[in-house]
Amino acid sequence: MSGESLRCLVEMLDLCEDECRAQLFGLFSALLRKSLQNLHISTEASLIALLLERLQAQDDVTAELLVGIVGVLSGYSITVKELKLVFSCLRGRNNQWPRHAVKLLSFLNHEPVYHGFTFHTWFRIDSLNNINAEKEKPYLYCFQTSKGLGYCCYFMANCMVLTSMKAKGKVLDHCIPFDFQPKQWYMITIVYLYNRWRNSEINCFVNGKLISCGDMPWHVNTSNVSDSLSLFH
Repeated sequence: MSGESLRCLVEMLDLCEDECRAQLFGLFSALLRKSLQNLHISTEASLIALLLERLQAQDDVTAELLVGIVGVLSGYSITVKELKLVFSCLRGRNNQWPRHAVKLLSFLNHEPVYHGFTFHTWFRIDSLNNINAEKEKPYLYCFQTSKGLGYCCYFMANCMVLTSMKAKGKVLDHCIPFDFQPKQWYMITIVYLYNRWRNSEINCFVNGKLISCGDMPWHVNTSNVSDSLSLFH
């Protein structure tokens, strides 16, 4: 579906009965959460603005769904203009809140929520002993809690391996094939992206070029602080 088709669909829903409109927006909300492409098309179509323009005219059930859809879209992308439109929907008149303003306040109470981090550095690998080259695992970084939960990156043969220790005995590996030459400097950027509605990702850049992009549920759900930090060992 194109952005123009999506805008036509929203306008068509204006003609539906309240119950039918609520059911269709509920279905649309579920579809958004399952597809990055749907989020992208909806963002390009300025769907946030289209929904906010219609918010005050909706019944309570449909308004709740529209605010939920706005929340999903804003988690993917929201412009300054759209954020200003959100605040304009909260502007009261004659000392009264606009209709459904409380629902929008609850949305703002949870936005923005972003998770993830980026590791960026220059490094080089010293020559390894040829006899132990296959056994040695030089580490680029290792961030772990006292229980061993956390993230590591090390080199093995012609691969760079990213690990995520989510629980005792549960380790996820992401292997990135790249021939790092000894005694040569490289600029590396490893981006951990956390996504609420789909799989999380790890993107790896070497010398500014994307060499790997893969889905991986890397997020370690723990409240403990990483008290073990190792770099370049």
